Amino acid sequence: MADPRVKSVGDIESRHLFDIVVDLDPRINFGAGPVGQRVLFGAAKGSFEGPRLRGAAGWRRLGVVPL
Repeated sequence: MADPRVKSVGDIESRHLFDIVVDLDPRINFGAGPVGQRVLFGAAKGSFEGPRLRGAAGWRRLGVVPL
């Protein structure tokens, strides 16, 4: 028996928002964890660009230009 509280939301439509490029900082090793080695890669800088959005990011700053 179907739950009467559940309603159809119809079809979900999506479209491409942007492509992203990220330059990573060197790996930081945290050592062994319960399921393997723990590491962290911080984002040094990057950029993103799409049909309606473009910008760049660096340490402590973010710029966005709506198109």
